[in-house]
Amino acid sequence: MSPEQQQAEPMLPSPQPAAHTTDSALNLHALRPHKARLARKLGKQSYNVLLAVALLGVLGGAALYVAYSKQVAYLSGFVSLLCFMLATWYHEDLAPLRPTGPELENRLSADVLGNLKPGQQLSPQSVWQAIAPNWQAGFFANHLLLPSPLIEHSLSTNPSDLSAVWTIAAQLADADKSPDIEVGHVTGALLLTSSLLQGILTQMKLSPDDVAGVAAWLGRALKAMRQERPYFGGVGRDWASGFTPLLDQFGQNISQAIENGGAHYGWLTKSKGVQAIKAAMSQGATNIALIGPEGIGKTSHIAALAQTLLEEDADPILSHKQIVRLNPSLILSNVRNNNELANIVTSILAEAAHAGNIVLFLDDAQLFLQDGAGSFDATQLLLQVAQSRAVQIIMALTSNDFQRLKTNNSAFAGLLTPVVLQEPPENDTMRVLEDTALNFEARNRVLIPFASLREAYRLSGRYEQDMAYPGRAIRLLEQALPHAENRVVSPESVQAAIEQTHGVKVGSAAPAEAE
Repeated sequence: MSPEQQQAEPMLPSPQPAAHTTDSALNLHALRPHKARLARKLGKQSYNVLLAVALLGVLGGAALYVAYSKQVAYLSGFVSLLCFMLATWYHEDLAPLRPTGPELENRLSADVLGNLKPGQQLSPQSVWQAIAPNWQAGFFANHLLLPSPLIEHSLSTNPSDLSAVWTIAAQLADADKSPDIEVGHVTGALLLTSSLLQGILTQMKLSPDDVAGVAAWLGRALKAMRQERPYFGGVGRDWASGFTPLLDQFGQNISQAIENGGAHYGWLTKSKGVQAIKAAMSQGATNIALIGPEGIGKTSHIAALAQTLLEEDADPILSHKQIVRLNPSLILSNVRNNNELANIVTSILAEAAHAGNIVLFLDDAQLFLQDGAGSFDATQLLLQVAQSRAVQIIMALTSNDFQRLKTNNSAFAGLLTPVVLQEPPENDTMRVLEDTALNFEARNRVLIPFASLREAYRLSGRYEQDMAYPGRAIRLLEQALPHAENRVVSPESVQAAIEQTHGVKVGSAAPAEAE
């Protein structure tokens, strides 16, 4: 069965009761909505002003106490303390405004509550008018190519229709495992409960699952934005000891890059592949063959593994390990003959062994296992290291490369613990595409609608057979970037990329062509 024929799990929330029961009657006179409105009025700028006044009050009060008047100094200190208390209240209570119960007013996020006024008669349309300026609503509208005015004029003005909106919003939040009902959840619910908008989406070849998909996409982006940068213990926590000039020159310290730049592999760290590598290492495997077709994400799995090792505290075998990725092309381009090459590889392995906590990742490991242009047969050197267990090595290989190694050097292959990566299901591939699309958008200043991601997944499954998911879908999406019109990478842009690279017509035929 081809990947495009596989049935993806439905993304639309189940119609069953949500995990959190949410009262559909919204009480905007309760304490939490009052706090939300106050936080919105104050804003971050007022918080900064209060802190500045508090600091100036302390400094000024000290000067006044010494040089002028104790009474004025006390007054300055009182004002300073009051400003500091107000700033602390804003920072610790008003700004975060955490959910406090299952009632609707206690689950809606501050971004929703702060824009709803008590006394106004709420309807789906008036709720949209209140939240439309928020960037989350814009994310939804942009990635579904629905203009905000079109959404507004398609929504009901009947207050009784709002109960269904709150129910679906709570279900979307529960599906996202979010304690808060965010602007994005409310936006998705407004779209899913409007018959007019459902008709428009159908004309655009979008389904309710696509709306729920954008809600999940936005939810993961929100979590990534709000996640505090993890602290792994600092650069002093058993980094490589000794002098490692060749490792520094020809290797990329993946662990240190994550340490310095923060972790970015949240859901992938829990994947079966990463957990299998971690389990093999924990059980004492010194030499691991990471096996999978091109495009399956072997390098991404290793980066996610590096993050899990940085976070590891329970297993002394794994804690404080750092992964260094060797660049075979860089090594080969900096030597003049095989003897020099052998000396460099030997020295790199010696530096890693001396450091004691290095895991060498040989990306495109076949380049180290064969003679020829752009490659070097270091099999005997690696065999000696594998036999001595002096350095922990992970080798990225395709199935064919691993089979070739078993045929040509069964002794070496027998020392490797194989970990086979399976092609991810559609839902996981879409997650990777969504994360990649946000990077493409920021880098190229384009908009990539959700429908384009679906089209990249569908067409890459049909035409890009030389790579596995998610790599083939990512490659096709990247090929579609130059075909953007008005900075929008539409499904037609994806189709144009296929037509250019494969010479086949995949878009809808024009009337003349159909005739």
